[in-house]
Amino acid sequence: MRTLHLRRAGFLALTGLLGFLPLVAAAAPGWQAGVAKSVITPEKAVWLAGYGSKRVPDGKLHDLWMKALALEDA
Repeated sequence: MRTLHLRRAGFLALTGLLGFLPLVAAAAPGWQAGVAKSVITPEKAVWLAGYGSKRVPDGKLHDLWMKALALEDA
């Protein structure tokens, strides 16, 4: 019974998405988008300002990432 409900819900979702496809295709062209990401973690230990405890850096837990999104309405 649960499988029938999942199939019905999947079918309705797919039908709904396909119903909106002509609207998206008919939208006026002109929007452009671009995304980028890059790791900016320093290779050497760097003192960071703004931290109360003045300890020597002893490693990293996570990389520092730079992420950008550019949108243009042409």
